[in-house]
Amino acid sequence: MTDQTLAQWISAGYAVLKTDYQGLGTAGEHGYLIGVTEARAVADIVTAARQLDPAVSARWVAAGHSQGGHAAAWSDAQAQAWAPQSTLLGAVALAPASHIGRLYDVTASPLGSLLTGSAGMGSAGTGSAGAADAPSPFTPLILTGAATAGDIHLPGILTPTAANLMPLAQTDCIDQLRQSDWGRLPFSKTFAAGADLSALRSILDANDPSSLKFSTPLFVAQGKADTTVPPTATDAMVSQLQLAGQPVTYKTYPDVDHRSLIAASYADALAWVNARFGR
Repeated sequence: MTDQTLAQWISAGYAVLKTDYQGLGTAGEHGYLIGVTEARAVADIVTAARQLDPAVSARWVAAGHSQGGHAAAWSDAQAQAWAPQSTLLGAVALAPASHIGRLYDVTASPLGSLLTGSAGMGSAGTGSAGAADAPSPFTPLILTGAATAGDIHLPGILTPTAANLMPLAQTDCIDQLRQSDWGRLPFSKTFAAGADLSALRSILDANDPSSLKFSTPLFVAQGKADTTVPPTATDAMVSQLQLAGQPVTYKTYPDVDHRSLIAASYADALAWVNARFGR
């Protein structure tokens, strides 16, 4: 979230704890979009903060945007069990990543091609073959993350060009990856011909938040003009969760893109969090 929005949360009377994930600035690989890893990292910062300052409340809400939204949803499902000494009241997931497995099965439905756009993790395309073959600078992060959660031999499924570019996932942030060759490498030039992506898809599907079970409520917000996390993906995620009886509140924002959602949803998120704290 932006510093401006975090300052608003502080002004509203909340302690704001900013976690980081394994493999970012520390040894080892980063489990990008790996739910259990993210949820534990989110819960651990609450435990650490209370050890540093016991005045920090034991009651807390997870909140995040994009990858952080994915982490917030997984925290809502798993963080209480990981950190039972604190009380999780719910989670706020802004434009949470979901249905990433569809990236690797573009024949499954139009949603598959919507998740490969050059603008970011997704595209506002129409499901055409051109959209399905568009570059995605998120690909090296997704592949590196998946490899932390299962037995995937990346050189065996990638083209030599893509394999040579994989080290950039260890050094570059997403804006840098957009400017690198990853921002120009089409889907058809990323994976080797005939590569079996079933193991990759299995890991990504297992880390999709759409099938989670929550003991505390989840607030989801999505900008309808988002070209990074497609609104269709979030709509599908929320529908699946609600049909399964999960306590999910969903709010959408017309003409709001990925980054603008943080500010656009603040008032609604604050009101929802205040209610969780009984304020």
